[in-house]
Amino acid sequence: MKHMSNIKMGGGGNVRAFTLVELLVVIAIIGILIALLLPAVQAAREAARRMQCTNNLKQLGLAFHTYHDANRSFPAQKCGPSDQISWGMTSFYIPLLPYFEQGALYGSITANTPPASAEGWSGDASVCWPSAVADTSTEYRAIITTLICPSDGAGGLGPRGQAGTSYVGSLGDAPWPAAYEWWTNTRGFFGGGKGYKDSDTVPPCSVFRGMGGIVDGTSNTVMMSEAVRGTQPGGKMIKGNIAIVTGNVPASCAAVERVAGSNSQFAVDAATDTRGIAWCDGRIHSTGFQTILPPNSPTCSEGTANPGHTGGFFAATSFHTGGVNVGMVDGSVQFVSSTIECSTPGTDGLNQSMWNDPSGRSPCGVWGALGSVNGGESAALP
Repeated sequence: MKHMSNIKMGGGGNVRAFTLVELLVVIAIIGILIALLLPAVQAAREAARRMQCTNNLKQLGLAFHTYHDANRSFPAQKCGPSDQISWGMTSFYIPLLPYFEQGALYGSITANTPPASAEGWSGDASVCWPSAVADTSTEYRAIITTLICPSDGAGGLGPRGQAGTSYVGSLGDAPWPAAYEWWTNTRGFFGGGKGYKDSDTVPPCSVFRGMGGIVDGTSNTVMMSEAVRGTQPGGKMIKGNIAIVTGNVPASCAAVERVAGSNSQFAVDAATDTRGIAWCDGRIHSTGFQTILPPNSPTCSEGTANPGHTGGFFAATSFHTGGVNVGMVDGSVQFVSSTIECSTPGTDGLNQSMWNDPSGRSPCGVWGALGSVNGGESAALP
């Protein structure tokens, strides 16, 4: 009997077929090649996502500059009518919309609404606030691709039923009280502050920053960065959620207790809101950050589940390997390593008198110096 691996062909020749062992070896080699190529493919995809993320920040930087050209200042961090629903907390994205190809959306928001102030934007801020109206607002459910970093996942509605953002504005190295929704500071690109008029001495949209206010130099001052959007209210992910800690010391936040065996989850209580929860919300937990803790540090709210009503430390975060993209005031985009020199001061380093003192060196190292607008430092990214 002839061997089964020999098959007689019509031309009279015999061709040897693959044996089972040979077939398994070929499959194994193909599997190894795929395993070797997969990380390279994933790296290429992440490089493309990071490039798109960089382009988004550049587009937003251009929008800020175009707005400045038209209005002789950058927009305030938050602004709006002084009604009991909105409290003037709607974000800088509202007046910025027409400057990055969202004029129609801006028109829909501002239609038939009286202006909040001569200096501010015209808009019905109440629909941004967490309420039944907010959950059904067409305008604030609009997912804007320019505001979503592809590495941060597909754009979708946040836990409050509104569209979120991956890009947040810098309050610089302003200490924890500057995170309160009503406090002002003069340390960072955005100065916080009340976005509404509640007396003759507190005008609406009180903190506008112009080019002349960036004393440290536009190429040395951070304007925006990334913050991973949270998708689960009360969740405990280091990137996206907000830990509740006691004590207003950055070190307490940096060393927040982690879940055993995990570096991505914290073990303490969590705030109900998340980072980037709504692009229309001008409060720091949604559209802001500080240059106090290094990039990709935990974010913490002091003592309460409502981060909008309390101080805290809000970090820049991303899913890029090793750091975050930042937009500088000059419109350039740089990549900042998570290992950038960043001191972690105690209470003496971040005292309350620092809120409204724009001058003086940052106690938070190079990262803090990049956040301050008038610290007298010549810090620049390498």
